[in-house]
Amino acid sequence: MELLMVAKTLGQEWEPAAFHLGLKTKDLDDIKAEHRPVVMQKQKMLVLWGRRRPSGKATAQDLLRGLEDMEDLPVETHQLLTDHVSFW
Repeated sequence: MELLMVAKTLGQEWEPAAFHLGLKTKDLDDIKAEHRPVVMQKQKMLVLWGRRRPSGKATAQDLLRGLEDMEDLPVETHQLLTDHVSFW
């Protein structure tokens, strides 16, 4: 799955999403310091989450599970991940 597509669907809630995915405040601080455009910060957050997952466990389904309990998860993000999971 193209993480940039997911990143583009996330709005202001991308930082709370990072915490739902197990990232820490220091991770976000580092991402913000390294990557200026917000969409690149969002993508870097998703890449970092994927790298920290056990091998082979960074799937769209895993990402959807990590974000499902977010009350403010954008409909577009949920739909994109659901469509990708359903496709396979």
